[in-house]
Amino acid sequence: ANRTATGVDDGEWLVVADDGDWDTRFHWYRHFILSAQSFATITWDVPADAQPGTYRIRHFGDHKTILQKIKPFEGASNTFQVV
Repeated sequence: ANRTATGVDDGEWLVVADDGDWDTRFHWYRHFILSAQSFATITWDVPADAQPGTYRIRHFGDHKTILQKIKPFEGASNTFQVV
């Protein structure tokens, strides 16, 4: 999870949790075993001591092309507020 910074680094995204944190979960699945598409659900259980602010979830991964080449990709959720 990332949080927008306030103060000195105003507007920069700061990493506040990653896949090594107990509060984050990554569930990868396919609807059909032979499907070329897969899906992922990423959750973050917001800790009670999280700072209020604007957050987002980011994911970095790799996919295999039809020619079997590995290519990186990334995605981000819409922003959300922790109050």
